[in-house]
Amino acid sequence: KQWYQRRVRGRPDFNSFGKVTEKLDWAFNLYDIDGNGYITRDECLEIISAIHSMMDVKSDTPEDITDKIFKQLDKNNDGRVSKREFISGTSANSSIICILSRTE
Repeated sequence: KQWYQRRVRGRPDFNSFGKVTEKLDWAFNLYDIDGNGYITRDECLEIISAIHSMMDVKSDTPEDITDKIFKQLDKNNDGRVSKREFISGTSANSSIICILSRTE
């Protein structure tokens, strides 16, 4: 939880971006912890676990959520998600686009 809060501190607020592509870029960079251009299962699980603990979610486990994300986004099944896969996969998901398009 504290790690995640330190990770997002100093970054612009997610909802302050205008275009969906800017929001997707922001989200990708958040999950790409080591900055190598790919999101690994471990990086995704670390972020999802932090969010999960802050929200006190009782349903799906962070592992289940990470599995679902990778099933949808890791199209070439290499165990990591490239920025291209991330943007393509999330852009094709209307529920994600709806969330990302909200302005608050």
